[in-house]
Amino acid sequence: MTITITKKLISLHEMIEDRYRAANDPHPDLAAKFQMDIVINMVRGQEQYAEQLIDEEIAAELKSK
Repeated sequence: MTITITKKLISLHEMIEDRYRAANDPHPDLAAKFQMDIVINMVRGQEQYAEQLIDEEIAAELKSK
């Protein structure tokens, strides 16, 4: 995994956790972890598209705000 992809995953995790905090979820860190597990499993096996898939997830997260 490249540094760019790692930074994007960290950014996505923070965005997801912030959304759960804003929704007053009792465990935003755990909810964000579960959602990140889904993203990582989706990317796994498709490494050549990893950055594009993560960018799409970030765009979807930005639209949800």
